[in-house]
Amino acid sequence: MRVRIEVEVRDDPGGEGGEWEGDSEELLSLHRWLDSDPDVAGGSALSLVPRARTGADNEAGTYMGPGLEVIEAVFNGSVQLAQLTLAVATWRLARPRPPRVRIERGGTTVTVEGDDPESIERVLRALDGSGSDPRPGPGGDTGSRTSPGP
Repeated sequence: MRVRIEVEVRDDPGGEGGEWEGDSEELLSLHRWLDSDPDVAGGSALSLVPRARTGADNEAGTYMGPGLEVIEAVFNGSVQLAQLTLAVATWRLARPRPPRVRIERGGTTVTVEGDDPESIERVLRALDGSGSDPRPGPGGDTGSRTSPGP
């Protein structure tokens, strides 16, 4: 099983407005966090790779974004996927302004923005192919969004 992880922060650090954009420092922080977690690093191969080529970028032979990378994790099963997702959620909780994290597996992209157990469970269901449930939970906010990959 192969997943790709991107980290995005708001380009307006002082407020809630602004666009989301890739952030190399946060990505490296997450990579170090995952690599130091024995439950994640022990069961998967983690590496930093260039962002995927997309759309017009493919034809031009260039990569999306200026030198940004993504984390690629390769592992054998759902247990490692659950450990990886939990580690990402824990890392987000440790950040002063939690960035948005996108996890892609097999054409399904999930945006992690919440840290509650229900959000993590929905992320896992979507990534594991058990069906995604994009409907809001009791609080009205899904905390995650799923969308088809590129």
